[in-house]
Amino acid sequence: TNNFYGQNFKARSYKVCPRFTVVQTDNKPNLGNEPNCVYSFYDPLLKCQDTITKPMEKKGDLYSVNIRSSIPEFSYHILYTDTGKVDCDKNKKDYFVKPKEIYEQFASVFRKKYKQPLVHSIRSGKTVGKILVQDNIKEQDIENIKEPTIVVTEKFFARQDNPNIVGIIFTKSDIGALEHLAARYRQGTDVCATLFDSKKLDEMKRLNGKKVEMVLSDNDLSVVETDKPSKPMIFNKVTIPDMKYSTEILTSSDYNPDLVGAKAVNMARLEYLREQGIIDAKIPKSIVLPYGYIMELMQGNPNNIFNENSVYSLEPYNPIYDSLSMSQLIKNLKKNGIREQAINSDKIMVRSSFNGEDLADYSAAGIYESVSSDTTNEGLYNAIKEVTESKWSPDAVVSRKI
Repeated sequence: TNNFYGQNFKARSYKVCPRFTVVQTDNKPNLGNEPNCVYSFYDPLLKCQDTITKPMEKKGDLYSVNIRSSIPEFSYHILYTDTGKVDCDKNKKDYFVKPKEIYEQFASVFRKKYKQPLVHSIRSGKTVGKILVQDNIKEQDIENIKEPTIVVTEKFFARQDNPNIVGIIFTKSDIGALEHLAARYRQGTDVCATLFDSKKLDEMKRLNGKKVEMVLSDNDLSVVETDKPSKPMIFNKVTIPDMKYSTEILTSSDYNPDLVGAKAVNMARLEYLREQGIIDAKIPKSIVLPYGYIMELMQGNPNNIFNENSVYSLEPYNPIYDSLSMSQLIKNLKKNGIREQAINSDKIMVRSSFNGEDLADYSAAGIYESVSSDTTNEGLYNAIKEVTESKWSPDAVVSRKI
């Protein structure tokens, strides 16, 4: 723009990405060839204002710099070190940027351009409840919800088991339909979606605290005030199979619901379908270490304080192989498990197959750890230990409580 107060600068442009905000300028007219972005922000760690100078890189006709997304707002000017010229606003002050507002302003425009829905339905349906609009929902907030409620939020505390949460509407993060969290939100709500329609979001903000009826379908969401009665979610009764105790290394011919969880059972089914020529797919070879085997392995290390009631009482990963029983178990695993099954890769994946996950009437998707490992003694031991410990993570404990 031409103005009385400064030089002829082109307006800057911004791109808001998941990990950073890009500040761009095309440097017209030629102010110099060595632009540096000087930006200031409040640093919560230092508890003071911090200023950083970063050189801008030339990409085509533009100069650009990345500013990390953890900075919610910042001010900046561009200093050309070779000429001493400064790009700032018409009052000779720094430009001020709030990436969140930029994102919200243009998200719907971009989604329309790329033919993505403005209402991404994770669980379609209908419900009645009070609207609660809040940017970040924490565990304490969940506990305080005493009546059927539809939560409208940027971020949601994933470990929710309050049946009064009948709906969740995300306003920022697009929870993919196939992601682990999406499976859990489909299971634990009447309606769940990600919303990029600013008009509908404004409508829900106006209804904050009111009882509404919400109807959600593919790319469509309607909200109206109502006097209809509301009711909490009713969680399905979950049936968990009884299992036999075993200390043996199991191969796919042994996989059945009496010994292993559904994930391993389904691996055996896939192998069968491939062998019958029903599917054409590469199914990885596998073995299962049942509870009895893992307990013997963990208790075989005299330096491993293993308390199955609390993951937080475990010592850090520091396996010592002086114990004959533990060392022998690892050798046995490599000889009679991995080699016997012709698993000859340098790296393997250790996954969970607990009897409380991936059931017909309940999904514990993404709750338990999966760890890649090399096939050294230490690597195998640590990977098995980490996956085992995930049984006592907060998410897993709540999952089993449900």
